[in-house]
Amino acid sequence: QSSVDKAKVLVEWADAEERLLSDPDRAAQRYEAALAADPAATSAIHAIVRLKRAKGQVAELLDALEALRRRLPKADARDVELAIASLLVEHAGRAEEAIAILREALARFPEDTEAIRIARAGLSVRPHGRDFALLLEAAADAAEGESGRWLLESLLEQTRGAEGVAEARARWH
Repeated sequence: QSSVDKAKVLVEWADAEERLLSDPDRAAQRYEAALAADPAATSAIHAIVRLKRAKGQVAELLDALEALRRRLPKADARDVELAIASLLVEHAGRAEEAIAILREALARFPEDTEAIRIARAGLSVRPHGRDFALLLEAAADAAEGESGRWLLESLLEQTRGAEGVAEARARWH
């Protein structure tokens, strides 16, 4: 039995543990076993993030995701990296650590909706809002066609009155 097949079975088992048996702790164990079998099992990654975040286990979750990221080839690490960035910005109070992750993600795929969502959440984090605005500006510049213009227009709206972005806002007009 391949590791991918084993991971799929473990994810289905974990889903049953969570939904049918209402046992999120055992479900998390099964999802972790699925990731041990196949580190790129994205459904298991998302489930573990959801379950551990719901229990407030942000530091433990960040450690687990960092370990997982080290095991994955760079090409397969996108979901894990964005989960880490989301946790850093939205739950751990460590937004500055997410900037490099998002910079790289948006350089590869400037229209990545999840990376853009996380960067937009970072706009309100002081004192790093300007850094997130510059990330979004670079993504808008690199995006193709209408999506780049839409991103700049929404960025103008979202940063109205924000501190430290006046110079960038002048470029966006």
